[in-house]
Amino acid sequence: MKTKIKKGDRLKLISPMVNSDSSLMPIEKNMPVGLEGSVVDVSEAYGDVYIAMKWDNGRTLSLFGSDKCYELIN
Repeated sequence: MKTKIKKGDRLKLISPMVNSDSSLMPIEKNMPVGLEGSVVDVSEAYGDVYIAMKWDNGRTLSLFGSDKCYELIN
C-alpha cells in the first residue's frame, strides 16, 4: 500500500480514533477531533502503512494508513 504521508508531515484528527482492540474503550481517550501531531516514521506493517505519531498532547499513539480518522494538514 502506498501513501503520500512522510516523516515530518503534520496530521489532524477529523473523527474519533476507534480502538478496535478494546471493547472496554472503543474510542481513544484524550484524542479529540481537531488534535494535531507530527509524523515520526512511516513503514509497512500487516499489509498496511503504519504511521508513528507524536501528538501535540504528548501521546505517541500511531495510525494505520487505512484509518479514515485523519487528514494531512501541510
